[in-house]
Amino acid sequence: MVWREPLSRLAKKYKISDNGLRKICKRMNIPLPPNGHWQKVQYGYKVTPIKLSEKYTGKHEVPLDERGVNEIVTESPMAILKRITKEIESTSGLSFRVNERLTKPDKLITSTINYYESLKRYRKTHRGDYPSRTDVLNIDVSEDNEHRAYRIRDTIIKLLRSRHHDVIARFRETVAVIQGEEIKIRIREKQSLIDAKETLGRTFNLYTVKRQRRMKISNKPG
Repeated sequence: MVWREPLSRLAKKYKISDNGLRKICKRMNIPLPPNGHWQKVQYGYKVTPIKLSEKYTGKHEVPLDERGVNEIVTESPMAILKRITKEIESTSGLSFRVNERLTKPDKLITSTINYYESLKRYRKTHRGDYPSRTDVLNIDVSEDNEHRAYRIRDTIIKLLRSRHHDVIARFRETVAVIQGEEIKIRIREKQSLIDAKETLGRTFNLYTVKRQRRMKISNKPG
């Protein structure tokens, strides 16, 4: 039964929590599907149940009471988050590593690179038309860190697409579309305020902005 449906779904059918079912299986030496199993089932991958141990000598039956029709049980937001996090982290084929080089960059990365290269040429010569900002990602970094920012963003986009989500670049705004919900994302260098003192007949404080060569990924508006 535990190999036909996830424990969270079984807990909705029977008067027991998914953790309670997990404890019973552990006590009875019943192997449970590993992390990522139901993700593989969802996408049609072949899975093989782990065989029961032949050394088990305990009882072989446990009574479970079915829930009534009106007994609605829902997962808490934290339980849902924990389950999805485990699925993502355990799914093979998802790489969270940022490569040293861009390899087959996403189309949004390519269009962003082309835009900024065209913009540099325009600012240098002031010839031709001003570059059109189409499918350009929201990236706010110094020129020295551009290529690093592209690699980071390319990794993120490919991870999102591998999870069947989407990424849209609008005018000065990038959003990840996850199950119909739009989440603003951007990549920028972290900025910090430093106290600088200058003397011009008298002493006063100036707050200046110092760019640090560290990347910060944010999903906050703007």
